[in-house]
Amino acid sequence: MIVSNADPAKTYLDLIGEKYLTHKLITKLNETTYSCSSLILFLSVSMDVKKLGMDSGNIWIIPPQKVKTAFQKFLFHFNIVTL
Repeated sequence: MIVSNADPAKTYLDLIGEKYLTHKLITKLNETTYSCSSLILFLSVSMDVKKLGMDSGNIWIIPPQKVKTAFQKFLFHFNIVTL
């Protein structure tokens, strides 16, 4: 039995190995196009979200005067151009 949290291509091709797979499966894995199955939301609020019970996930607390600088670093890091 194999339990994997990786995508099918990673699981079959890298963890199991091509020598154990059929040609048909290898072809299908190599031709598969994956999409993002999650939602990313960047939201700025002026309240203490932990007091509202939001204590899981990625919560970044940045002092207001540093928000613009942090956002500019984020855009630069991912090479995002804004108009």
